[in-house]
Amino acid sequence: NNNLTSISMSQLQTVDEHISIAYNTSLTSISLPQLQSVYKLVYIRENNNLTRIDLPQLQSAGFVNIPHNENLTTISMPNLQTVENSLELSSNASLTSIDLSLLQAVGTGVYMEYNTNLTTIDLPQLQSVGSTIRISVNPSLTSISMPQLQSVSLNLNLSRNDGLTSINFPQLQSVDGRIEVPETSPLTDCD
Repeated sequence: NNNLTSISMSQLQTVDEHISIAYNTSLTSISLPQLQSVYKLVYIRENNNLTRIDLPQLQSAGFVNIPHNENLTTISMPNLQTVENSLELSSNASLTSIDLSLLQAVGTGVYMEYNTNLTTIDLPQLQSVGSTIRISVNPSLTSISMPQLQSVSLNLNLSRNDGLTSINFPQLQSVDGRIEVPETSPLTDCD
């Protein structure tokens, strides 16, 4: 849709299937202030003028997939606690701010890749990931912090983040696959 500039469904609380918002060339903001759960998929892709996604009450989702929104600067989901399957925030070139401050568990993977301007990833409550964490090819990324993370059921891949100086996983007890850290970054702190 070339005419849609904003989405704000002020009373929407639950979606039993999925939300798909894609290829809206004039869309600049998405705000779903009462949305609490999406049973299957939150999919927001290639909305090239989109700058902000606000889902302040979202607590659970099956999948969260937000790729290829070139002007997206902010993703705010401060009450999201559980993603049953995967969380993917990738190829959002202008992304600088991610608020997932209550996220505790992701059933399969966490993928944050090719976010050119992202400088920090802070997931203060994340405790477990059922498969892989892949945070890679984020050239401006300097810090990754997951202070409550205890287990990753497959791989922990933090490679190709050339500006990374700090990794904070002080509670990490087990990774059932491999761990990859940047080989060419100026990494000085790895806890």
